[in-house]
Amino acid sequence: MHERRTNPMVSPAPRNAQNQLQTEVRDLQRAVAALRTELERVHAQAEQDVMSARLAAGGEINQLKTTIAALRDSLEQARVEREQALQLERQSARQEVQQLRATAQALRDELEMTRADAASSVSNALAVQQAELGQLRLTVAALREAMELAAMEKEAAIQRSQRMLADENAQMQQTIRALREQLEGASAS
Repeated sequence: MHERRTNPMVSPAPRNAQNQLQTEVRDLQRAVAALRTELERVHAQAEQDVMSARLAAGGEINQLKTTIAALRDSLEQARVEREQALQLERQSARQEVQQLRATAQALRDELEMTRADAASSVSNALAVQQAELGQLRLTVAALREAMELAAMEKEAAIQRSQRMLADENAQMQQTIRALREQLEGASAS
């Protein structure tokens, strides 16, 4: 084993700065991991909300299908469009997760490279780490904004789907009432 020798020419101040930078890099890596976990949680919650909305609307749709067979085509078309929108949202979320993983891996690789360079030149390592910290801060800020935007877009898609289902249900119920009134009018005369 090699003993670590201290260089009498290197003052403790650059080492402290280097330790602080390494600590800040680890903290930023933890923040990226936490953001990725939160993004996955938001994605799972969005999928669960969509499934809950589907189940709630499914019972009414089945009752209306048995009453009015002619409305099946329009209902099927709405279901296909909703599924396409959900698939696009899922694909977008998957791509974001992949980008976050790639970013985290790139950050790990850069950190390892920085540690190797620090052994040969303390001053060069400090300059590289400071530049990386700026990039990491920008990346974390961008990831936070992207996560918030994705969460808002998913919530908006869920709300649009729910409004579409509610509108379709209201239209179907109106049609049922009109058909019943016509049937009652026809049987009364």
